[in-house]
Amino acid sequence: EGVVAGGYTDPDWSECSAFCGEGEQSRTRTCTNPAPANGGADCVGEAVQTQPCKLNECPELSLVDENGEAVGAGVLGLLLSNGGTVCDDDFTDNSADAICKEMGYFGQMSWSFGSKWAIQAGLEITLDNVVCSSGDWSSCSFAFVHNCSHGEDLFLQCE
Repeated sequence: EGVVAGGYTDPDWSECSAFCGEGEQSRTRTCTNPAPANGGADCVGEAVQTQPCKLNECPELSLVDENGEAVGAGVLGLLLSNGGTVCDDDFTDNSADAICKEMGYFGQMSWSFGSKWAIQAGLEITLDNVVCSSGDWSSCSFAFVHNCSHGEDLFLQCE
């Protein structure tokens, strides 16, 4: 047998560490493809590799009136995520508080759902299943796929 220099395996990358926004994934390679033999060189480079990853954009939340103009505190607005509507499946007061706080308000005053304004029909539904274990956005999970109609669009009033 001749001299055999080592080569790394290329295993799959780990899951991305963040569901949305920038995360990181890693993999651990072994020097067995082939293994060094008969005085051949060991593998060159790092055994553990990391790389940035992004599965989804994070929700960019906003409240608008029936003309699509931004509204502020104390006004009931149509809740948008990345320019589309948000469905009410699994939505609770915790979800409402978390979203209001994430947008820079103190919390929610009220929320409701329905097909109330003409602009809703022209928008995609971009967020669903916003489940929060507390009033903090970091406690929330959500889905970018939905099984909703615009009759389930959320309206939110923050303070």
